[in-house]
Amino acid sequence: MENLTKLNRRRWAMQLALTTGLALLFLAALLWGLQGATPARADPGTLYVDSAIGSDDSNCSNPAAPCATIGYALTQAGNGDEILVAEGTYTETLDIAITVTLKGGYMMSGTLWLPHSGKTIIDANGADSSVLSITPEHHVTIESFTVQGANNVSEFGGGLFVNGATVVISDTVIRNNSTEGDGGGIWVEQQPGPARVSLVRSKLWNNQAGVHGGGLAGSGLITLEDVEVVENRALAGWGGGLKASQVTITNSRIVSNTAVGRGGGVWANVAYIYNSEINGNEVTGEGTVFGGGISVLNGRLDIWDSTVSGNQLVGDESIGGGIDAEGARATIVNTIISNNSAQIRGGVTVYGAVITVTNSLLISNTSDGIGGRYITGTIVNVTSADNTGCGLNVGGAVTITNSIMWGNSEPNYVCTGGCSLTYSDVEDEEITGTGNIYADPLFVDAAHGDYHLQVGSPCIDKGTSVGAPLTDIEGTPRDAVPDMGAYEWTGFRIFLPLTLRNYGP
Repeated sequence: MENLTKLNRRRWAMQLALTTGLALLFLAALLWGLQGATPARADPGTLYVDSAIGSDDSNCSNPAAPCATIGYALTQAGNGDEILVAEGTYTETLDIAITVTLKGGYMMSGTLWLPHSGKTIIDANGADSSVLSITPEHHVTIESFTVQGANNVSEFGGGLFVNGATVVISDTVIRNNSTEGDGGGIWVEQQPGPARVSLVRSKLWNNQAGVHGGGLAGSGLITLEDVEVVENRALAGWGGGLKASQVTITNSRIVSNTAVGRGGGVWANVAYIYNSEINGNEVTGEGTVFGGGISVLNGRLDIWDSTVSGNQLVGDESIGGGIDAEGARATIVNTIISNNSAQIRGGVTVYGAVITVTNSLLISNTSDGIGGRYITGTIVNVTSADNTGCGLNVGGAVTITNSIMWGNSEPNYVCTGGCSLTYSDVEDEEITGTGNIYADPLFVDAAHGDYHLQVGSPCIDKGTSVGAPLTDIEGTPRDAVPDMGAYEWTGFRIFLPLTLRNYGP
């Protein structure tokens, strides 16, 4: 029995030695195979690019040894990574096929990377390509770059081609790009999935599209906040500044863009515009042209607290110098529409639409202030003055209250069926209706664009509170018996002398 026990112990010892030896051999082989391999980097990580001192022979993760090009850094990046790019000019075009954040404007100080210290330019140098092409189903953030220099004759999108992705662009200038198709600055496409593009504190400058959307064109959900869209051109199509299926514009300037046919500044199916300027845009073309500032077709327009000024149409026939809304639901609130030019309806034209105009000023437009046919809606506390056509020239079931039509080319007011006009001041015509008057409204200085009411104006306290807004175009509270027109008279202001007192011993 003792000999058998010893034999079993020897067998167990031999098996243990064999197993341990095999494990050691496997570990040695594994270590040998990993010689020269770069350790895996946990996501998300930070990569660094500096064209002045970098080299494209690493994984870009060492801030003291950056890569040289953004394109190479993208090949090293994983989903969720952040790529910091030093100031300088990077002559390349980029294909982005991951979820990534690109941040430009950095400067190196030792091993520190200081943000917002310089300008980072991505320049396509005339390449037949978009400067940045972003593939579907990714989330991409682009911050503090200048994107320029594309001459894309093969595809849509000069500066950026966004295909079914979510993209946020901030503090970035997209300029001097062109395409033979749509979207000189940016093209947005929903294929195969939805696209969402947001621009914040950015600029679309001097881009050119061969067809539609000089600054931007496309579908998806597009938002602009604190953005300048300036001097872009749609050479043979609509939307000189931008052409979009749905766009929200806030605190932005759409200025001096040109298009052919429709929408010098903005063309959209659905447009929400807040606290923005749509000024100095132009539409040209043969035949009939529409919407020097804004053109909305078969959708919706909401414009609040904005100016639409100095837009013009140049064509055989022109309609809607400032705003053109056809087959749409149009809401215009606290907005100044002035000095726009068209042969027909220089300020606003509506056709087959539902319209609401509140607390707004339509002045010095070439042709009518507001004109339209086959419409329904309300016009409340509007001042339409000094237009070279009618103040209001509408046809349909439109209810007009608390408004002033004065100093326009005669007639100041025309309605071809279905309108209701009450509590309003109309020059040269005594219009039947409750509360209507015919008296000089006594504007403060109409010759210089001041349409506030003077002391003693017959329009003070002559409106109705039914359906009236709580404040006027400037946010001044309206009285229980409101005034006619866009401005509420604020009454006399008494300033008492300041009494200085000494406190303490």
